[in-house]
Amino acid sequence: MQQRIRHRVVFLAFLTSVLLYLDRFVLSYTERLIKLDLGLTEDQMSWGLSAFFWSYALFQVPSGLLTDRYGPRRMLTVYILLWSLGTALMGWMNGFAMLIAVRLGIGLAQAGAYPTCAAIVGRWVPLKSRGTASGLIAVGGRIGGGIAPLLTAVLVMSLAAKDNPDLDSSDIVAPIHLARQIQFRGHAFEPYPGLTDDQNARWKIASSLTESFRTPDWDLIDEASSNFVTVRGSYKTAMGMAPQDFGVAPKVGATSAGSLSLQLVTRLRDLLNRRLNGTPIATVEDLQALPVEREAVDLLATSTISNNARANRLILEAAFPGCIRPLYSAGWRPVMLVYGLAGILIAALYWIVVRDSPARHPRISREELAEIEAGRPPQMQVDASQARPPLPLQAMLRSTTLWLLSGSQFFGNIAWTFLVLQLPRYLQEAHHLSFADRSFYASVPLWCGWGGMFVGGIATDRCVKRFGLRLGRVIPLVGSRLLGTAAFLGLLLEPSLPIALALLSLVAIAADFASPATWAFNQDIGGRFIASTLGWGNMWGNIGSALSPLILASVLKQSGSWTGPFLVCAATYAIAGLCALFVDPRKSIDPGA
Repeated sequence: MQQRIRHRVVFLAFLTSVLLYLDRFVLSYTERLIKLDLGLTEDQMSWGLSAFFWSYALFQVPSGLLTDRYGPRRMLTVYILLWSLGTALMGWMNGFAMLIAVRLGIGLAQAGAYPTCAAIVGRWVPLKSRGTASGLIAVGGRIGGGIAPLLTAVLVMSLAAKDNPDLDSSDIVAPIHLARQIQFRGHAFEPYPGLTDDQNARWKIASSLTESFRTPDWDLIDEASSNFVTVRGSYKTAMGMAPQDFGVAPKVGATSAGSLSLQLVTRLRDLLNRRLNGTPIATVEDLQALPVEREAVDLLATSTISNNARANRLILEAAFPGCIRPLYSAGWRPVMLVYGLAGILIAALYWIVVRDSPARHPRISREELAEIEAGRPPQMQVDASQARPPLPLQAMLRSTTLWLLSGSQFFGNIAWTFLVLQLPRYLQEAHHLSFADRSFYASVPLWCGWGGMFVGGIATDRCVKRFGLRLGRVIPLVGSRLLGTAAFLGLLLEPSLPIALALLSLVAIAADFASPATWAFNQDIGGRFIASTLGWGNMWGNIGSALSPLILASVLKQSGSWTGPFLVCAATYAIAGLCALFVDPRKSIDPGA
C-alpha cells in the first residue's frame, strides 16, 4: 500500500487535467446556445473564445514562479478553486462584458495548472518514468476534452425545461426575418427548382406550418415582415430576397431591419404557438436533410399532443435557423454550476492527499522515497524546506533551444486549437449536424488523440534509450507535426463526414503524440525551475491558441469556405515541425545543472 503513494498523487494530477479541459472548452460546445441566449454576434463569440487564452498565456510564467515559491500543494488547490468558481459564474452571464471578464478570470486561474502538475511529476516521479507520467497527465486533458462535448450535450438536454415548449415573445429572436421567410413561402406557391435539399425540406415544413393560416394570419405576417412584398414570377422580393436565401440564418446586424412592437411580436408568438400545439409539421422523412435534434425524431415516433408541441418546436428551430431561441438554451446555465461544484470536490481531494515533496508525506515508505530519488541529479533532489534560487531569466532569454520549442508550441497551437474551438462550427456549417450530433462527432478526434498521448509518453522514453536524449525528444516532435500537416492538407479536398473525421483524428493523434516529449523536454532543461520553464513554453503556445479563433474566423469570412482555415492550419503545423527539428534538450537553463 505504501509503495503507491506517488501513484495516488499522479492520479489526482490526472483528474485535475480532466477537469481542466472540461471547464476550458465547455464554452465551445454551448457557443450556439449562449450566442442566441445573450444576443451576441459571431465576432463577439470569437473574442469570448479567445479571451481565455490571453490571460492563460500571459500568466504562465508568473504562475510557475508562484508554484516554485509556495509549493504545488498550496498553489494547485488555489488554482482549482478559483477556476471552478469562475466556471460556476458563467451560469450567471448576462452579456458580452461578463463573458469576457469571466473567461479572462478562468484563464488566469488555469494558467498554473500544467506548470504545477509538471512540478509534481518532477518531485514525485522517478527520472526513468517521467515521460510516461507526463503522458498520463496529458491524456487526462484529452479525456476531459473528449467527454466535454458528450457530457455537456447530455446535461444541457437533461437540464433544459421539459414541461413547456411554447414560445415566449423573447424566444423569437429575429421576428422580421422569420416573418419574411414565411411570407415568401406564402406568395411563391411552388418551390424554386434551384433550392438545395435542405432548403426544399424547409420549404415543405413552411408549407405545413402555414397550411391552416387564414386571411387575418397572413395579414399579420405581412405586417410583421414590414410589407415585404414578393414580386410574382421573378422569385425576387422588393428588398432583394432570392429563393436561395430561404431558410438561411439572418446575417449579423440583419436580424431586425427595423423593429417590431411588442404587440406584433406577441401576436406572431400566439399564431406560431397555435400551430405548434397542433399536428406535426413534418414527418421523419422530411427531417433527413435538416440538422434536427434527435429528440424531435423520437417524439414523432410516439405522437401525442404534448410530444407534438415539443417536436414541432425543435423542428421550427431547425427549419428557420437563427430566428428561434433553441429550446435547449435553458440547459447551459445549470451545466456551468455542475462543473464548478465538481472542481471544488477535486480541490479538496488534492489538498488532503498531496504534499510538496515525497519526504514530507506522512505515509511514504523509505523504499518508495529511495526509488523516487534514484538517478536524480543532486540539485534536483528537492526538499520543500530549502530556499529557492532566483529564476535564471537571462539564461531562459538566451536559450535558442527554448525559443525554438516555444515557436513550435506557438504555431502548433494555432492549428490544434481548431479541434476544440472551431470544430463544432465546422460540423454545423459544412455537414449540417444538430446540437446532439455535432457534440458526438466533435468528441471523436479527441478520443482518438488520447491514445497518441499515452503512446507518445512511452515512445519518447524508448527513443531516449535508443537514440539518446536529443533525438529521443526531436523524433516525436517533428514526426507528429509532419503527420498533422498532411492531415490538414487532406481536408482541403472537402471530404465527406467520415473521411473528415478520420483526418481530424489524425491531427489529434499527431498533436497528442508530441505532448509528452514537450513536457519531458521542459523537465530536461528546467532543472530546479521546471514549472517556470514549462510555463514559458505554454505561454507562447497559448498565445497561438488565443490568436487561433480570431485568425481562422477572419480567414473563413474572407475565403467563404473552410479550405482557407485548413490551409492556414497546415502551414502553421509545418512551421512548428521546422522549429522542433533544431531543439536540443541537453542544454539546461539551470546554472546549477
